Amino acid sequence: MLLAGFLPFDEPSMSALFRKIIKAEFSYPSWFSASVKDLLNKILVPSPEKRFTMAQIKETEWFLEGGYNEDDYNDAGMVEIADTCMADFEDAEEMEIAGEEGKGKDFNPQTMNAFELITMCGGLDLTPMIDQQSTSIKKFTRFNSQAAPSIILARVSEVLKGDGVEYKVYDRSYKIKVISTSERGQLTCTMQVFTIAPGLSLVDWRRGQGDVMAYYKFYQDIRSRLDDIASSK
Repeated sequence: MLLAGFLPFDEPSMSALFRKIIKAEFSYPSWFSASVKDLLNKILVPSPEKRFTMAQIKETEWFLEGGYNEDDYNDAGMVEIADTCMADFEDAEEMEIAGEEGKGKDFNPQTMNAFELITMCGGLDLTPMIDQQSTSIKKFTRFNSQAAPSIILARVSEVLKGDGVEYKVYDRSYKIKVISTSERGQLTCTMQVFTIAPGLSLVDWRRGQGDVMAYYKFYQDIRSRLDDIASSK
């Protein structure tokens, strides 16, 4: 999850999910290194007897590449990392408030670190959503993209504009705020592009105000026309 931005096993039904887990059927993204693939092949193993132990994991090539030191991960270090994460969020908000000040400078999407990915994973909205044909669809409103962040903003803006939806683009923070009107009233949401790996972005959509079901319907409609920039899992 931390390396790829999505879970190794993700199926619409529990029975299909368990089948995949029991058989250890999964694939790696193209950007995974050979050493991390080798490590995960020894961790994601159905049989506990054959699965690598923590001691064995700590001796693998990928684990040792970063120069891991347990002293670096004491309580004080974790607090310092958490403070840095919060500062990153505050800086992003200040950048947006600054408006046009500093226009002309180069800005990049906010980098999403491990802590933020964990929070996002734990906060997945699992509200059931069934269409008129009683077919389950994805509950989360985010997707990966290997397209350049600027292209992602341009494509989403193009789709929103074509629908006559009111929106505002924040180029410096790679964010788009949307105001739409549905049959259930006004709906607001925010789309933001995060960097989660070199050449890979997470396009995250979040509901602000409005009916939950109307939001999911709105997102699915927009998402269906963005296949050209969305990465396949």
